[in-house]
Amino acid sequence: MSLYKQLLVLVSCLFCMIFSINYAVSVHNTMEYLEVESKIHAQDTATSLGLSLSPHLVAEDVSVVETMMNSIFDRGYYKEINLVGPDGEMIVALKNDHPIEGVPSWFVALLAMETAVAESEMSAGWVLAGVVEVTINPGVAYLKLYEQAQHAGMLSLAMLVVSVFILFFILKYILLPLKNMEQLSLAIAKGHFGSIEKLPRTIEFKNVVIAMNLMSSRVKGMMDDLNSKLKRIGEAIQRDELTGLIKKNGFDTALKQLISCDVNGFVILIKVDDLAGFVEQHGMATTDLLLKDFANILAEKTQDSAQFSVSAYRFYGGEFALLVKAISESQILALAKQIQDDFFILGQKYNKAAVAHMGITPFNFLDANDDVLNAAGEAFEEAKLIGLNGFCLRDRIEQARNVEQWHTLVAEIISNHHYQVDYIQQVKALKGNKAILEEASIQAQTESGELIPARIFVSIAEKFNLITELDKGVINTVISQYKSNPKMHPIAVNLSLASIQDVDFRNWLKQLMTKNKQLHQQLVFSVSTFSIVKDIKTYESFVSFIHDHNGSVMLKRFETHSISIERVKDLKPDYIRLSRDLSNDVHSDSGKQQFIQSMQELGHLLGVVVLAESVRDKRDINYFKKVGFAGLSLSDLGT
Repeated sequence: MSLYKQLLVLVSCLFCMIFSINYAVSVHNTMEYLEVESKIHAQDTATSLGLSLSPHLVAEDVSVVETMMNSIFDRGYYKEINLVGPDGEMIVALKNDHPIEGVPSWFVALLAMETAVAESEMSAGWVLAGVVEVTINPGVAYLKLYEQAQHAGMLSLAMLVVSVFILFFILKYILLPLKNMEQLSLAIAKGHFGSIEKLPRTIEFKNVVIAMNLMSSRVKGMMDDLNSKLKRIGEAIQRDELTGLIKKNGFDTALKQLISCDVNGFVILIKVDDLAGFVEQHGMATTDLLLKDFANILAEKTQDSAQFSVSAYRFYGGEFALLVKAISESQILALAKQIQDDFFILGQKYNKAAVAHMGITPFNFLDANDDVLNAAGEAFEEAKLIGLNGFCLRDRIEQARNVEQWHTLVAEIISNHHYQVDYIQQVKALKGNKAILEEASIQAQTESGELIPARIFVSIAEKFNLITELDKGVINTVISQYKSNPKMHPIAVNLSLASIQDVDFRNWLKQLMTKNKQLHQQLVFSVSTFSIVKDIKTYESFVSFIHDHNGSVMLKRFETHSISIERVKDLKPDYIRLSRDLSNDVHSDSGKQQFIQSMQELGHLLGVVVLAESVRDKRDINYFKKVGFAGLSLSDLGT
């Protein structure tokens, strides 16, 4: 029960007790007043009647006496009027045995009033002539008391209702700062650090609000510093120190993202000729200048427009690459010719005729990163045979199946559920070595039994709008396997952006989660970082949808050049799994170490579990233990 309700009930009970006591005292005082009034009235009547009857009683005119007594008795205020002779004999006896009308019997039983009795002696000279006895009818007093009790009760009840009604609004106003403090606390827990501008008048509340505002501002400062640190470190990890170009892991992510989005383009692999010989002749300082000027030529060609996009990367040493999307073959050749001309100019500056050669190859949604780079490498070897600073565009070998054949095959496999779900990337806790998460993976085969790469299978399903059906099938399969073979840890199920965007899929998932109350303990819905950047808002709403049904969400393959830390704070995932590049070679890379430490701190502040992926080296594992990571998955090549 909330504090507001507790105070409302408590004060209402106090009001009720006060009004009840006040009401009881009021009724009791009224009853005592009526009793005293009845006694006075009875005595006055007895005295007056005694004086009036004395002459007639002395004259022994009983009929007149009785008439006078009846005239008094018939007014209804009396229960009995008796005239007793000097010897105790009853001369006249008048009695009213009618029950009390207009007053409930329970009221009479609850409030027993003392019946007022009075008497007056009549004498003839010094001789006693008789005694008149008067007993007041209590019905009149009870009727007045009952009416007064009703009136006082209604008034007290009305005052109680009005008081509680006023109390309702007063407590609302007084406790309003508590509501604001609660909202601020929840906002801080979610990573939004605001403040309460209007301070409450209540001193205790005011002090608490001031303390909370101070805490919020300090935590915000910590978060801003941490975000800035992560951004700075992320930039350092992402970019080559010498040239400022993005490193190879950024190229891999960008190419993978383009392929997954069904974007066609070209890769230009560029290698500086005989870099080792140039170092021997001119030294490291001049070589660094050459590489910087070389990188500037590539950087000048980078652009991002509606027509096409060019990004430059340095892999290592003298190996560079350009990633070009949304461009025709004639445009890519024209771009290569411009770069070739720039190389001739650069060669004159450093007295190096053969600066570099370029291998060019196209890519599409059926390709893998390694296949594209291998093809670009083969094109580079051919370019070396062409001449100084030459370039070669090599067409890809035709796929064994065309797109339509892939479509037919994948559609048949999905509709008939001719695929298996295996489990990979088991994440184990670094304390206790207990499994805490596992990822579901699809395996499908061609008619001849040849294994279809999961990347191609998913790409075809996405291209032809079959992915939502596939996601549903995988979820149902995982649930079925979970029931037949229960696990002590949840399973991460990968979802496509198309499924997340599909309203029908969400409705289906809602029904499934409503029907299966244990689903939130069995599944973790996983989405790749490079996938959600295409539609952040949809992902935010999906996370809120899952959280509303007590589910969990994981953001996997996290890299700083795909999404900012600020975005992560707004997305509110339950798990973040770092990319393989950020998870390996940590022990020898101070930049990665600082980044991982900052990510762990951010995870603690935001309540997010940060995990590492496919760790190979035991020294890296030991470092993650030292930092306090919850868990990690091991590479098949781990040592």
